[in-house]
Amino acid sequence: MTRPAAKGNVEEKSIYSSDLFSLAGTIVLWVLWPSFQSAVAGSEQRQFLAISNTFLSLSSSTLAFVVFSRFLNNNKFDVVHMQNATLAGGVVMGVCGDMDIGFHGAMLSGFAAGLVSCLGYAKLQPLLTTLNIHDTCGVHNLHGMPGILGAIVGVIATALLEVRDGNSSGMGTRPDTGIFRNDKGEIIGADKQAIALVVTLGMGLGFGTLAGILMTLPLKAAGIFVPDSEFFNDRLYFGEAEDYQDAITASHSEAVVAPASAQKPAVEVVKAIVVTNVWAEI
Repeated sequence: MTRPAAKGNVEEKSIYSSDLFSLAGTIVLWVLWPSFQSAVAGSEQRQFLAISNTFLSLSSSTLAFVVFSRFLNNNKFDVVHMQNATLAGGVVMGVCGDMDIGFHGAMLSGFAAGLVSCLGYAKLQPLLTTLNIHDTCGVHNLHGMPGILGAIVGVIATALLEVRDGNSSGMGTRPDTGIFRNDKGEIIGADKQAIALVVTLGMGLGFGTLAGILMTLPLKAAGIFVPDSEFFNDRLYFGEAEDYQDAITASHSEAVVAPASAQKPAVEVVKAIVVTNVWAEI
């Protein structure tokens, strides 16, 4: 549970340069995510499925960002949605990426993950903040909810791709039903996938709570305490650069916004520029 001073803190707000660097990281992750999945997929056939499914899922989550970000952000794209929802398609393929779920299965899963991520940032995160649960990095919106969605998709895919009488190509190809086997011949049923989801949630909630307690109470008892005035700053434990204070001051300065009456739509501005250039030529 976060301290009140951390919520809405001006130091937590992003700046233009950090958004650009974050987008660079998003591009790198987007390009490399299919290789992350295929590296642990097993046989070459599964590796190919992992790459193709993940790529299609990432493409679909990017489409979901384009479709829903403007709806949820006053008809404007949100760069935070772009940085995260576009990657949600890779997260949702964590369980079923190497399964024969079809192109449509990968695309539908990725699109749903992109939607869930955008909704998390626009609607759920503000609600959690009011409940004094502060997700400073939006991990719940990129890895949490899309990850759970991926586990649910994995349960459904396993149930649909199970094979009968032990006759398996190793992929659980349709239309056979029965049991699903991995490359080692081990049986992995939908029931085991569901149990794994419940166990994972329990471990995440339990050990996450324990980690939060260990990172706060013992340190506070030892005199290691970050005052409210130093939230989201590095200067308490790190040496400052010479221009650190100038950069902080600049990031806090409010941009001067022209009155609404003085602002013109972009189309009118373009027209004015064109007319001016024409008169200059005359």
